[in-house]
Amino acid sequence: MKDPVFPIVSAEKGTTRGPFMECEPIYRTRFSFTLGGLTAHVIEQAQRASFYGIYGNTREAAQAMRATQEAIRDWMNDNAPAWTAYYIESAQAIPTTGRDGYRATVTITADHLTREI
Repeated sequence: MKDPVFPIVSAEKGTTRGPFMECEPIYRTRFSFTLGGLTAHVIEQAQRASFYGIYGNTREAAQAMRATQEAIRDWMNDNAPAWTAYYIESAQAIPTTGRDGYRATVTITADHLTREI
């Protein structure tokens, strides 16, 4: 069972593009995630600490980047094991009423060597 501190509430696979290189075909797929729990909370804290959010140079940005990477990596290993690398494009907290718990959306692009991921 995965750690509930880093839950991915939902994941949506986008389009796959590629190959991008002749010598070693690399495909790219975009994924969108809704995260909850501590991960979403630290993303919100990073946004409050800096205009740049998880890409800022604050302690909160570093915590949010690590938590986001752990959540995404675990999900990718379980659900898209053909990935070779991924890039976090955006991470944004979703305003909630407080009763809903924290939520954030994260968009990534994943590189992989096979057409299917």
